[in-house]
Amino acid sequence: MSVRTAPDALDPLASRTLVRRLPHLAVALDREAMRTRLQRLLLDGDGLVAEACARPRAELHGDHCGFQYPLRVRTPRGERRELLVIGDMHRTPGAAASAAAATAPRPARVLEELCMAVTTFPVVAALPTLVEATDPGRISAVLGSAVAGVDLVSLRRSGGAVLRYRLQGGGEVFGKVGYTLAEDVLAALGARTLGVAVPRLVARCTELDLVLISPVPGTRPDVRDPAGRDAAIRAGAIAAVALHRSGVGAGAAHHLEDELARAERALEVIDGDAAELVRRLVPAQERARDTAGRTRAQPAVLAHGDLTPSQLLVDGPQVGLVDLDGARQAEPAFDLGRFVAYLRVAAAKAGAAPTAELGAHLLEAYHTAGGPPVDERRVEAWATAALVQMAAHSWRELKAGRVRLACAVLEEPSGRA
Repeated sequence: MSVRTAPDALDPLASRTLVRRLPHLAVALDREAMRTRLQRLLLDGDGLVAEACARPRAELHGDHCGFQYPLRVRTPRGERRELLVIGDMHRTPGAAASAAAATAPRPARVLEELCMAVTTFPVVAALPTLVEATDPGRISAVLGSAVAGVDLVSLRRSGGAVLRYRLQGGGEVFGKVGYTLAEDVLAALGARTLGVAVPRLVARCTELDLVLISPVPGTRPDVRDPAGRDAAIRAGAIAAVALHRSGVGAGAAHHLEDELARAERALEVIDGDAAELVRRLVPAQERARDTAGRTRAQPAVLAHGDLTPSQLLVDGPQVGLVDLDGARQAEPAFDLGRFVAYLRVAAAKAGAAPTAELGAHLLEAYHTAGGPPVDERRVEAWATAALVQMAAHSWRELKAGRVRLACAVLEEPSGRA
């Protein structure tokens, strides 16, 4: 049974304007309540039993909120499998019914008491080609190799899915549906000796909005403990230096002012519902903007665009890097600031304090790996912009705990931009 603490000022469920607009959010986040509702709506009559519902994922989009419900289901033969249910909550039952009718390739069901349109994966309204992209026969024709099975790796709340295609005879290929892949960057990196493993483009199927890429070996470092964070810092530094020293000139330009503007837009989106959170984030945003005006940007290099510990794969001494969709031209402090922002929140979640010293450790590892000198103040400004965005986005994802962590890291007395 789900248990929630009483909402506080940083909890989206404490927002009167939001709850007035979407009054059933608390029920939608209750795993047991949703298990029984989804059983009744989707599984009764099919002989399937929903044994458990994992923690749902959510994302607010103005007047509606998307949800993902991972169910553990038992079949009539006693077999267990995972079923992903996608929900879209609206203000009224009529709006939910309209959304359900428009879902392709088949209409969604409706939980009228929650004003929620409901489908099961791979039927996702934002990704109409996903059903075909999960058909092994269809992908076998695209690849020219027989596909034995398809697994969901991740489904972005705002659209975009990553799939794993298991090939007959062994091996695998990954597919991205609904992504804009930086193909020019991958091609340029593939022609260079980086010392870091990156995916290569295998094929593209425009009809399915699908790109197929090779796997990268390794596992993600576990940043919940000090040893894992040290490993992540080492791997992140090596990966950053490899990109920054690559000489690849592909990708659009991105400046600190652009990143601060993006953070401000994230605050604007939630301001009407989360005034207290915005009030706490504005001073950090102003510090970062002041730093941007007082310091000089370094020359642009190829930047990952979303360099966080989750994008790293470690295989013994080999470092791998994935998700280069946002690769662009920016100063080195962009990647370093974003990386340390996410690492600090992970450390804070694990109870480590203070977390500000992680920035100094990252810069030391970066320079040891061959990176150029970097202005630590610029790194902190980029990190602040990333943390402001994280807090705002976490609020939209109804993650009150992550909102509090991001705010706590931003309000640390040391390491400020």
